[in-house]
Amino acid sequence: MKYNYPIIEGKVIGLADLKITRAKNLARVLSNHSFCNNETLRFISQKNGKEVILCQLDIEISQSPKNGIQDFEDIAIICSANDLFFPEVYALRESFCTGLAHTNAKTYEHPTCLCVNEENYREVRHKFNEFEFIQSIFRWFKLTAEGAIHQDDQPLEPFFISNDYVVLKKGFKIEKDAYLYRPKGSSFYNLQNNSEGDNQLTIIPFQFDAIAHGYVNRVPLKISELNVDLKVNNTPFNVHFRQYLESNIQRVFRTDNTNNRIAIICIIPVKRNDEDKKPSLWRYLALFTKDSIHNIGINLGLLTDQDGSFVKDLDKKIKQDIVDDLKIELKTILFDFDHNFAALYNNQEESSDEFTMIGAGSLGSQVFENLLKVGFGVWTIVDNDILFPHNLAKHRLGRKDIGYNKAESLCARANHLMGETISTPVCSNFLDTYSENEFSSKLKNSKAIVDMSTSIAVARVIARDLNNDIKAPRISTFLNPLGNDLVFLAEDKGRKHRLDFLEMQYYRNLNYEPKLHSHLQFNPTQRIRYNRNSCRDITNRINQTNVSLLSSIAAKAIQAHSARGKANISIWSICEETFAVQKFSFTPSRWYRKNVGDWKVYIDLWLIEKMQDFRKSKLPNETGGILLGSYDSERKIIYVCDSLFAPTDSVEEPSSFERGIEGLKDDYEHYVQITDHQLLYIGEWHSHPEKCTTNPSTYDKKLYKYLYDNMSKQGLPVIMGIIGDSDCNVVFKEPDYEI
Repeated sequence: MKYNYPIIEGKVIGLADLKITRAKNLARVLSNHSFCNNETLRFISQKNGKEVILCQLDIEISQSPKNGIQDFEDIAIICSANDLFFPEVYALRESFCTGLAHTNAKTYEHPTCLCVNEENYREVRHKFNEFEFIQSIFRWFKLTAEGAIHQDDQPLEPFFISNDYVVLKKGFKIEKDAYLYRPKGSSFYNLQNNSEGDNQLTIIPFQFDAIAHGYVNRVPLKISELNVDLKVNNTPFNVHFRQYLESNIQRVFRTDNTNNRIAIICIIPVKRNDEDKKPSLWRYLALFTKDSIHNIGINLGLLTDQDGSFVKDLDKKIKQDIVDDLKIELKTILFDFDHNFAALYNNQEESSDEFTMIGAGSLGSQVFENLLKVGFGVWTIVDNDILFPHNLAKHRLGRKDIGYNKAESLCARANHLMGETISTPVCSNFLDTYSENEFSSKLKNSKAIVDMSTSIAVARVIARDLNNDIKAPRISTFLNPLGNDLVFLAEDKGRKHRLDFLEMQYYRNLNYEPKLHSHLQFNPTQRIRYNRNSCRDITNRINQTNVSLLSSIAAKAIQAHSARGKANISIWSICEETFAVQKFSFTPSRWYRKNVGDWKVYIDLWLIEKMQDFRKSKLPNETGGILLGSYDSERKIIYVCDSLFAPTDSVEEPSSFERGIEGLKDDYEHYVQITDHQLLYIGEWHSHPEKCTTNPSTYDKKLYKYLYDNMSKQGLPVIMGIIGDSDCNVVFKEPDYEI
């Protein structure tokens, strides 16, 4: 076995003279391997400290091998003393086929470096097995001989990897002059559209003809060393490049960029198989000329010195051998991070749907950034607040943003990250802006309107007051006062379950889940006044780790709702001892509406069913209880969503009912505390006997007058509900309404 490759030159030694442990172990495995010809085993020590093992392998291939693989192949295994990488494996035969898949590109064609393992060596070095490594070499030859080394489910092979990188936008196109520059100390060349600055390159892009992958067999050091199969319009690239220079002398050799070098950007459609009609993907390759445009022009004879000034020779014909000899450097092209990449690397489907987010505070900023980084949505962010120093404890913005509008800074940060306009700020109070035509059109185009303002006023407006043309479902998500629970309320796509209804049902369900009884409670000592000018300038001391955890859940919930579109009432609660998160989900129910004058009375159908069941359990006697709900005096709405049933001291008879009081006050105060005064007493209800109407009796009218006279003194309306066999009547009186 005699080869004159510089990479395997050195002093011939014996097996016992090997010093590198990895080389010793590989040599012992080969000397005992049945498919290794022991007579061909040779060992070489090199001046650089590396040790080389030479041998011939009996491959045992099929009768009709592909890719020129032979029954016997000579190989070299090179081991390094530092043991930082897999031993290098080379196929030594001078006629060994080049351009095969799973080979490593070098600056020479032979010997061919085989890629027998794609793992990170440092990650698997602790379990490296010399026998398995030798088997992987046999496997490489066997699969290559079968034409199966690259499986259909494997990604197409990349080009080369270099230490310098060019960052381009996805779908890169050059429609006008463009340049590359590398900031001092950076490994990245970036795109810019002006020729200012040092260390610049003028971009010349070329779109190549489609070609199957695995065709690159060496790292090119000059134009002529590019693979001959790389063509532009069916012309070998080196010839096409010469023709391009001849046809574009004026454009390439401009006086304002002759100190620049040339960056040849190769855009190459790559097919998995030669017979494929369409490419599977597009590869990009960057080739930098080592000489400046000025020196290239002189060498090509396109620029001549006349009295100290260089003049272009527009009719000059360029010699092909001079172009072929142009020295080039290979650079790795990376695509800039964008919306699509964000989704791809988060294993998500990209969404360019428009959304509106109201509120860019601690939770809102973190939810937005989570959604941004998974490539979800194009956003309008609404907030009129500025960033204060104390906000830095829990906000995504940083010190440089103190004193600036949160929405504006958050959008600037997001757009800079994505390299495109992915968000737009509205730096005003939503309550002052929502009816403006320009902003209303944004809401109309939104797939969902997400309220993170923690403002009940905002929640009511988006639920009730927006233009009827705005069909987008509303979502409200917020933290409880202690910051350890996340609330998520979402309308369905048809808006049958409106946000204000979901809010009432959320409050009610707190009472029926014992683990959530303290959900809305807070410790006043947890609040901090951060501005002495106003009693309202108070912030809660909430732990950032909770906000971070719950904001991730909120982001996932928004994505899930966007896909499913179902109404949702959910609470996620963090256990402060185990850090586990428990989810509580509640089923939204529909509402019954009765219009009385200018007022609308909404009664939860869940409550009507509950009252009817209680009535049946008491028949033939009448029964009842108190009604709990909420007023919206501004919109003249009463929400009736729950009841505390008749106390044990109530008088229940077949033709009458007198509500008692035993324990009712304590039960009511407990209920009010759990709901943080969001659900209050709003009236009474009672049942009528079977086969009787639900019209108020004379006694009912007197009772209602008594309730009305007492409640109206407090400026509150009052209702009376009457439950019958199959319906619920609502007695309600405005000041000018007669029963």
